[in-house]
Amino acid sequence: MDLSLPTYAILAAEESGLESEAVASPASPFTLPKAGLVERFSTLPRKAQLRVDRAIRLVFGYEEWPI
Repeated sequence: MDLSLPTYAILAAEESGLESEAVASPASPFTLPKAGLVERFSTLPRKAQLRVDRAIRLVFGYEEWPI
């Protein structure tokens, strides 16, 4: 796994609200049933949202792969 690829978004603990750094990997999406969600514990800051959104757009072909 090459975390330098733009299809991964590295999220600092301060951004995600988690105890340690996290990696958003839209290349391997999964879903959670809405009934299984109890509460939202964090929302990402705008800069982090943009990194995750770009990774999603690259993985699913909505944006050209950077050369």
